[in-house]
Amino acid sequence: MYIRFFLLCFFLLSYFVGNSADISIFPTPQKVIFTGKTFSLEGTFWIKEKNTDPYLRQLLSEILPLQKEKKGRSPRIYIGQIKDPQIKKFRAQIPEISGGYYLSVRPETIIIAGFDQRGLFYALQTLRQLRQGNRLAEADITDFPTVLYRGVVEGFYGQPWSHEDRLRQLRFYGNFKLNTYIYGPKDDPYHSSPNWRIPYPEKEARQISALVEEAKANQVDFIWAIHPGQDIQWNDADRQALLKKFEDMYRLGVRSFAVFFDDISGEGTDPVRQAELLNFLHDRFVAAKPDVTPLIMCPTEYNKSWSNPKPGSYLDILGENLYPSILVMWTGDRVISDITASGLEEVNQRIRRPAYVWWNFPVNDYVRDHLLMGPAYGLDASAGEKMSGFVANPMEKAEASKIAIFGVADYAWNPAKYDSEKAWEKAIQVLMPNASEALHTFAAHNSDLGPNGHKYRREESVNINPEIRKFLTAFRKGDMPAESLSKIRTEYQKILTACTQLSTTPENPDLIREISPWLMQFEVLGKAGLAATELAALSPRQELCRYWDTYSALIGYENERLRIDKSYNQNPYQPGIKTGSLVMQPFIDSVRLLSEQLFWKEETEPAPKEASVPRLYTNIEQIKSLPLQKDSNRISLTPMLEVIRIAPQQYLGIAFPYPMHSAQLEANLNASVSKWGRLEISANGSDWIPCRVTPQGTVFTAALPDSIPFQYVRFINFGPAQKEIYLKKYSLSSPQLSELKNSVAFLSDKQLQTACILMPAQSAVIENPHKGVNKRYCLLTILPPQAALEIKGKTKDNQFPFLGTADKNCYTFECPAEIEEIHISNPTQQPISLYELLEK
Repeated sequence: MYIRFFLLCFFLLSYFVGNSADISIFPTPQKVIFTGKTFSLEGTFWIKEKNTDPYLRQLLSEILPLQKEKKGRSPRIYIGQIKDPQIKKFRAQIPEISGGYYLSVRPETIIIAGFDQRGLFYALQTLRQLRQGNRLAEADITDFPTVLYRGVVEGFYGQPWSHEDRLRQLRFYGNFKLNTYIYGPKDDPYHSSPNWRIPYPEKEARQISALVEEAKANQVDFIWAIHPGQDIQWNDADRQALLKKFEDMYRLGVRSFAVFFDDISGEGTDPVRQAELLNFLHDRFVAAKPDVTPLIMCPTEYNKSWSNPKPGSYLDILGENLYPSILVMWTGDRVISDITASGLEEVNQRIRRPAYVWWNFPVNDYVRDHLLMGPAYGLDASAGEKMSGFVANPMEKAEASKIAIFGVADYAWNPAKYDSEKAWEKAIQVLMPNASEALHTFAAHNSDLGPNGHKYRREESVNINPEIRKFLTAFRKGDMPAESLSKIRTEYQKILTACTQLSTTPENPDLIREISPWLMQFEVLGKAGLAATELAALSPRQELCRYWDTYSALIGYENERLRIDKSYNQNPYQPGIKTGSLVMQPFIDSVRLLSEQLFWKEETEPAPKEASVPRLYTNIEQIKSLPLQKDSNRISLTPMLEVIRIAPQQYLGIAFPYPMHSAQLEANLNASVSKWGRLEISANGSDWIPCRVTPQGTVFTAALPDSIPFQYVRFINFGPAQKEIYLKKYSLSSPQLSELKNSVAFLSDKQLQTACILMPAQSAVIENPHKGVNKRYCLLTILPPQAALEIKGKTKDNQFPFLGTADKNCYTFECPAEIEEIHISNPTQQPISLYELLEK
């Protein structure tokens, strides 16, 4: 008897767990109980109350079949807010917080009870997720948000979202219980300086009104932000200009407002005047209009690393002077930072209120060549109770940002139960239900940021990375673990399959349009990865021609990768297209280098070493991790969007591994620097020579002297005070930096990645290293289709015997003893690369 009872309990438990596991509700509810049962929706439901909100009734009709009048024993729906009489007996189950709701679903009765209108709306969004095809899951759910304000701040630099992007975003927010959208794109001219005083033109004004209406329909607060700090005058004229602009936006329907003082310098950074202005706006505008919500402000010192720790300084002044109702934004310990409970506790004490978190993820305006489509992690589960709001700053790719935004919605609703990996998987399914596996593959390899000045990195290619590390460790020791290589090859094949599926799917065309250049690069990555795995399995000298065909294919993919990088997403900051840059591309690069070392293992000379490269030269901690950008004859510091503080005797510049001359420098630091800044060069990093510069406003240029070789170029603050600059441009060009080499020395340098470029109608002349001996040589080249090279010899008496027509990339020819020089001619109309001339 007991055994039967135990088995019955086990069976029922398994049934309930198994069935409920098929249904996942996002954001994760505070409390949910599934019975493990579902029921059919073949019948219709009846709402007794005639005064149900028409909009909510319409939403409900999109989820459940409704009837106008009761028919027989039709199942009944109770729907209403906490004060409505029809749900009086359910009030005890309703959480008394904005957005809270109680939802009970049974075949005979459905209870939809919200604390307020927003709670009812959220209950319906949950009900929508309980529907699986034509069946509805039985459940009891008591739910409410942990963080009161949850959403997105469109606050990035770069191309603002389109009107259609924003409309789709607002609907997405409503579906997943986000209630906040802050409009503050840095490159909207009517949001920031100098045009913040000017009303929006008619077209833009109509679009803002339409956004406000769409936000209301999705229970989202549309918050319009202004960014006046760069040129604000602390006078009555500008205070009135702000009031007028707010009134203009109010007439467009806006009822929530923010004032940003981030990323500015000069007089606008004064905390006393900032607080006075915010309080003035509260008194004259917010308090005068009962339907306007509390103000939000973004301070100038918006993260710990930029804030003055001294008691009584900027943050403390704001905390003491600002009205308690005004919310203060905070990005964390740094500009780009994980969010910790301890960090919030610290700032909360200074600003005397819970911080309103501005999380700079998945924003990529400082790494625009990357897409950040991985999980949204780095969020402290215990931090939710210590913040007043949580908004994510997204990418300028609106649809691609939804993966991270979905995670933000789940976290901010219920931080204690947040599972970043689970939310990521679900977000991918939401964006592309029928091509989720392909999108998963793409997103898994497009999540890291690459090297950047903020030192913020993300995991990437997580599942295959252990196998890649295992393989490369063994390969470096001369082993070749076939099982690991097979798994790696399968992953690159998955990349190619994903590219095909994503490029042809009719799902989510807006997402495909956004990521299209990265898809092109992703396909090249997949092909190059397959070539690299094949290369790793070959014996270079024993299978020379097959090896070189594979290696040359890899060179072709690398050239295609560079072509895409130089052709798409060209911007002044981080141009190009990077994909798989943390794990998958480095694997290709590592295999290529290691196989080259194996290729030359028989030689007596050491394996090729990586060439020295120019590097950043600075003692400014804020930018020490800033990557350099390299072009054929130019090297540049990556521009930064934030204020850089340069103290006396601090500098920024470039160090070269070899002496330079005849170089041109162009810089734009967005400041007049002639009275405190100096450009200097040095041959050794110790003895410095000032250089004459030509100033043009905030830009200065310099022709660095040809007569003085140098290896260091720096701009230094020689004055007595700290200065603030913006790194808009710092670029040095010189013919010495050119990557195009024409020397025949590359044919015998024992480095497969270097080549002599043979132009049309040109010949390469190589001295025969084995005069007087009959020898066989193999020329490694990469030929265009239908192309061939002519090979002749030159004898002591100026005869030019024909040695062969190189019509293959790996071409072997006989060289008689009397040949003193080998002449390789290019009769085609295209440049041809000659990589190596090998003795067979």
